[in-house]
Amino acid sequence: MVTDLVVALGKSSVQGQTFIGCNLYGDPNALPELIRYDEQEHAAGEVIPLGDLTIPQVKNTFRIQGCRQPHDWGLRLGCNEHQVAIGVTHWQSKLPPASAGLNGTDLVRLTLERGASARNAVDVLTDLIERHGHKGDHVFLIADGREAFVLEAAGKYWALIQCHQMRALADCALIRQDWERLSRGLAEHILAQNWWPDDGSKLDFIGSLGDPALASPLALKRWSRATLALAGQEGALDGLVLRQLLAEHCEQFQQLSGVAPTLCSSIILELSADAEHPLMFWHANHATGAGIYYPFTLNALIPEQSHGLTQRTLVREVQEHMQAQFDHETEQFLTQVRSMTCKMQKRVAAQEFHQRQWERWERLTSGRKEASLPKPKRTRADEMLSFVSE
Repeated sequence: MVTDLVVALGKSSVQGQTFIGCNLYGDPNALPELIRYDEQEHAAGEVIPLGDLTIPQVKNTFRIQGCRQPHDWGLRLGCNEHQVAIGVTHWQSKLPPASAGLNGTDLVRLTLERGASARNAVDVLTDLIERHGHKGDHVFLIADGREAFVLEAAGKYWALIQCHQMRALADCALIRQDWERLSRGLAEHILAQNWWPDDGSKLDFIGSLGDPALASPLALKRWSRATLALAGQEGALDGLVLRQLLAEHCEQFQQLSGVAPTLCSSIILELSADAEHPLMFWHANHATGAGIYYPFTLNALIPEQSHGLTQRTLVREVQEHMQAQFDHETEQFLTQVRSMTCKMQKRVAAQEFHQRQWERWERLTSGRKEASLPKPKRTRADEMLSFVSE
């Protein structure tokens, strides 16, 4: 699956939030699924079987929500109750493929279940790689309401850089001599392979592990275009601007590639430095042509319903009206919650908010003027949700 990610920290946004935007492209017959796992307490000695690996379970795992490919255990992009978000893309190094270890999406889910802040999540992620290994070459974006980091990994080796304002990621690695931390043993391995001169100069991560023949020119162009687009919005970024940026980036991708890659999903996360402020998770399923961003929070149960939705079912004017209603009610909900001090009140308000949006969605997608609908049911931890899948 091809992935484009952007992150903008508080100084770059209008109201000081951290924004993460994501476009997921892939097989229209294997669309990404939106899924949620509730927080859980685990018994001592419990383990997680992942292929040939057995991972020790921690005592408590956090509530998380994210996007995954069908039948995957891990997540392509997700967030947790502590407003930590992680996304993953891939690249190709010149290291031989590892025969064992965790894959990129497994690492995203495990880290979200255990990381209470972006900085803590970095430590969790690197510890998982060092203890259990890592299959493939991946780029991870780790962020919360205050900080953001990029970790580029090639097998068991990795380099880390902190994002201080804005950054775009595509399916390519970009850390050179600007790294802030390196994995143990990486420098020794590179020098032993004569991939970097042993002259005391600072090691170049991509210059030593990367192979120009394996690099994707298209991914580098997508990264360059996204970087320029972000720079043009510095200090003015909000959810509406980011939606437009993601839409334009998709159009540019199609122009650059000469084909029309299937845009499966777009996701926007709004993270706050205030842990009591609701995290907003906006998800648009583009496979149906609607592209409406549906609002979620982690403080409410998710309705387990899905609907066939086509462009003919909702004409453009109806889509725009529906999106405007979602945006307006979300702003009202956030204003209401800011004045609350009781966590239970916030959860009730979030559930009522979700109920209203779900009923509106039901009415418009079914074409009914009035709707008599059951309340959303609580989902099991392993059940998936796809609001607009065909």
